[in-house]
Amino acid sequence: MSWLHRLASAAGRLAGTNGAVLCFHGLDLEDEPSPSSMHVSHRHLEAIVDSIGRGRLVPLQELVARHLAGRSTAGMVAITADDAYASWLGAEPLLARLGIPLTLFAVSDALGSGSSFWWDRIEDAGAIALPERWRQFEEECGLPDAYRRGQPVSEGVTRPLRQWVLAEHAGRWPASLEEPLANVAEELRRRAPQRSMTELELSGFVARTGAQVGVHTLSHAALPFLPDHEVITEVRQCYEVLRARFPGALQYLAVPFGLFDARTLQLAAKAGMTVSLTLEGHSLEQPFTADIGMPRLCVVREQGPGMLTLKTSRLARPLERFRRARLRPYPVLPSPAT
Repeated sequence: MSWLHRLASAAGRLAGTNGAVLCFHGLDLEDEPSPSSMHVSHRHLEAIVDSIGRGRLVPLQELVARHLAGRSTAGMVAITADDAYASWLGAEPLLARLGIPLTLFAVSDALGSGSSFWWDRIEDAGAIALPERWRQFEEECGLPDAYRRGQPVSEGVTRPLRQWVLAEHAGRWPASLEEPLANVAEELRRRAPQRSMTELELSGFVARTGAQVGVHTLSHAALPFLPDHEVITEVRQCYEVLRARFPGALQYLAVPFGLFDARTLQLAAKAGMTVSLTLEGHSLEQPFTADIGMPRLCVVREQGPGMLTLKTSRLARPLERFRRARLRPYPVLPSPAT
């Protein structure tokens, strides 16, 4: 860890936190690291826990209960992981050694076969495909030119396709695009190493680690693009599937893709959710309100442990106030212009 990160870690720990929820995704596999920054190494996870302080880690259920009741969450940090990636299976010894109380948010459709998610598949293919082959793949998918224009180069080659699937297909990979994606992966001899746990794997993981399970919808759809009845179905049926296998399944929704608005949070509550967790990127600086949910900080590979610790601390509060004064209350939804 550099001196800057050590300084940030020390400052963050000294200042303390009003409470925070971290959101991980998958963990890198030793022999097949993912090109996506969402997946971090075991070493990165351990460094984050050491930076924050193991004594601050609490189960998400405890943090949520206190936050919703308006009680203090000072000094508390909860760790969550979206999509119930199978790569967490290899981290069981690490979880036990670090004493991490973990909550996994599962996509119930993916648990049936332990399938790979479309965003990981395109990231893996896009990382090694030649530009002309990737452009051919986009054309085979029918990607409109409008989605190619104005996209930040820093977001990578998959950004236009990702935005299109989110905005035009509500985050669900169309069956008609399965053949082009399978073909390009076969040509590149590349198989996405990251996948969801199966239901059996998740059941064993929960039994061995004491992890809790929460709702991440049936299909990981982008909820703001769905009509009311589909939002309710995505949330309620996922919970019913999970509760049937995991009696202690939490009535907490982790919002897919971090995309939400007041309508979808209200519908999630109607579907039986106690709370919806977002990816708004800040700690628990404000009292809970149902129309904005409960924020989490997304952990990515590029963010050092020290800076993340600082972001969970009270020192981040002035910066967050500055940001919130200039940002819309909900994420900007994907479109050709974003």
